[in-house]
Amino acid sequence: TVVTSFDVGGDALARKTTLDLGGYVEDIQATPGTLLVSSTDWNNSTERSSVAVVDISDPSGEMKLGDQVNASGRVGSQFNMDLYNGVLRVVSSTTWDGQNQIETFDASDLADLKPIDACTFGAGQQLYATLFLQN
Repeated sequence: TVVTSFDVGGDALARKTTLDLGGYVEDIQATPGTLLVSSTDWNNSTERSSVAVVDISDPSGEMKLGDQVNASGRVGSQFNMDLYNGVLRVVSSTTWDGQNQIETFDASDLADLKPIDACTFGAGQQLYATLFLQN
């Protein structure tokens, strides 16, 4: 899967940046300055998603691939990822043991995501919706 940015200011589209995100991309969440991209390696039976951060804040259209983190489970939709005030929040689930997790990462430097905290909740429950409130 690739993501490409274009300069739309001229008479014709001009390609700016193309990033190869690898295969098996499942969900993309856009914020004003980032793309949050979850992918799952279906060749591996761990049922875990990776979440990559793409910096799209440059007004010239240049994109930069930041760091990525491995979630404790599978990210079920784009709404299970959020970036707010420099904190990446990821909700994931595992079907084989019925666990749901929320994990937070310091994203003040998009090239170096660091874990902050994690919590398991809703044992044996399926996750149908996620709503992130400010803090």
